[in-house]
Amino acid sequence: MEARKRMDQSKKLIGLIVIVFFVAFVSFTFYRWIRFGIIDGGSIIISFISLSFLFNWLNTGNHNGMKEDKDLN
Repeated sequence: MEARKRMDQSKKLIGLIVIVFFVAFVSFTFYRWIRFGIIDGGSIIISFISLSFLFNWLNTGNHNGMKEDKDLN
């Protein structure tokens, strides 16, 4: 029970970190684009990688999606 509680807390913390990083980096990229007119490839790649981490976190952290329970069949 205690391990489950710590796991839930760590998942929430990881989600918060992913959201903050994504928003911060995308807003920094937009700032550079609006202020200086510069869009580099690294900013685009890092933005999409952080977006994929965000989607992975929303998908319960499993790259293949939710697994079917074979015991129920």
